[in-house]
Amino acid sequence: MSALLEKKSLRDFDWLLAMLAIGIVAFGTVQIRYAQPQEAYWIKQLIGLGIACVAMILVAVTDYRRLLNIAPAFYIFVLTPTQYATGSITTARIIPPRTSRIRMAERKSTTNKIGR
Repeated sequence: MSALLEKKSLRDFDWLLAMLAIGIVAFGTVQIRYAQPQEAYWIKQLIGLGIACVAMILVAVTDYRRLLNIAPAFYIFVLTPTQYATGSITTARIIPPRTSRIRMAERKSTTNKIGR
């Protein structure tokens, strides 16, 4: 049974999905080219398409079971720096910021004037 799982061929690749994705990006590139004829944004789009195609091929031929052993390393070296870069990991705020206290005081004073 494991011999059947190990064997891969080009027939197993989802060619329709790959061609549809490349076609959508190519259509977008043509639209960028006609929208901005003086700029070279469409060249950047084609470079991105090339990089994405290489990444797609690498992911398609990689056996995911081999990646299971190094999954914790992926978490540490990829997700953690990304969270720090985006600001997802911050120190917890116990006291709300000063502006929110001022706004809360303003709301209380306006509700007291309306309620009288």
